[in-house]
Amino acid sequence: MSFTVEDPVKTLIRLLRTYLRVVKEDGGLASIHISDEWYNSEISKTYDGQITVGLENCREERLSINGAIRRSIVTYRINVWVLDKPEKSLESSEMRNKILQEVKNVIREKGETPYKFEYNLVGASQKSGSHKVFYTFSDQEIPPTSSEWNELSDEEYAKLWYSDDERLSETIQENGKYPLLLFKFKLDAETTVLKSLTLKFEGYGESPAGNGVTIKVWNFSDGSWQKTQTSSGSLDETISIEILSGFENFVDKDGYVYLLAKTANPSDGVNSAVLHCDYAEMDFSVNGISYCKLVSYRNLDEPHNRPFIWRTELSVEGWIFERTV
Repeated sequence: MSFTVEDPVKTLIRLLRTYLRVVKEDGGLASIHISDEWYNSEISKTYDGQITVGLENCREERLSINGAIRRSIVTYRINVWVLDKPEKSLESSEMRNKILQEVKNVIREKGETPYKFEYNLVGASQKSGSHKVFYTFSDQEIPPTSSEWNELSDEEYAKLWYSDDERLSETIQENGKYPLLLFKFKLDAETTVLKSLTLKFEGYGESPAGNGVTIKVWNFSDGSWQKTQTSSGSLDETISIEILSGFENFVDKDGYVYLLAKTANPSDGVNSAVLHCDYAEMDFSVNGISYCKLVSYRNLDEPHNRPFIWRTELSVEGWIFERTV
């Protein structure tokens, strides 16, 4: 069975963007621009460093006699670039080394599953553009386009950054109404290359008629909330929705996926219904490179430039397996 394979450069860029974190001397995170080739001097003026990813070559191997099973061996060219700051030249050199080390760490730690990604809400705020969360109170499951939804404050967003028992809680004491949360996740892969898509909610719900949480995903084709999953506990638990086909029905034209969470039962007007959320994420995998490894690296500093450019080039190998029949 044949399937659409994602551009291997896109997959590796996403892998680095998702998992690479560089900590500066002051404890803050370095701003690293990751893109396809080549170096952009204007970008380097506003970022702590730049990483570019390019395809050096690709070799094809036939793994079956009839050629139905093939392996593509992809060689990537990854470059780390840091623009020297004359007054802080040592810091610039150290930044290049830190970025290099983190690139190596990501390749080594994720090399067995470079096609799997976890998108969470770490760092999300009202100003961030990728993932959003909204709340409302209603006696029905309203669609994601409704004007009834209200975005979380920055303080509320921070409670969802980590699975750390610092929960966001939404409470309603009005007969027949539920507290609802809407998670809006940005998917940066085409639906044609997806292998799986999983939405996860960690938390619990309290209500007079029984505890628990209900989650659903929005189907754009049918215009309804579908694939219901429930929990019934009064302590944190993770419930998930897994999608293995028909991805185009659950992703809009801009790449957004919507997850609804609500208490299993509404308030009775006397006792409140409370929805507690500790964490949420969207996981997905793509058809494409199934393995990658670091082959070599070398320093290619550019002293002829002013300002000086600290540069390291890495060679990374990736494998893609395809079956044509």
